[in-house]
Amino acid sequence: MFLLEPWDWQIRMHNNHKTLIQMLDLSSRQIEYEELIREESRQQVKPILLELEKTTKEYKELIKNKADSNAIIDKKKKIDKLQKKYNKIQKEYMERLKKILTPEQNKKFKIIRTQLFLKY
Repeated sequence: MFLLEPWDWQIRMHNNHKTLIQMLDLSSRQIEYEELIREESRQQVKPILLELEKTTKEYKELIKNKADSNAIIDKKKKIDKLQKKYNKIQKEYMERLKKILTPEQNKKFKIIRTQLFLKY
């Protein structure tokens, strides 16, 4: 089973974010607003990623120690739930970002987002 480590998610999102912002050619005002919503998202995501990291380690330990399958399944469900929370926050960030873009930037955004975020 392939399971992304929480820091893998962070690195991928950070690299994709930098590329996205550069390619959209945001105005200084848009950049200010984007930084604000990104920081708000980051504050929401931080405890989720910490919990995800902890839970992922616990999950791997359970597998390594050949723990009861119910314990493993429960831990995996917790990981899935945390990943869904993370994805929801990312989606909300993207929706807020779209609202500050011009129609032309929104067209670019749709194309770039598909290329950057669906390749993983």
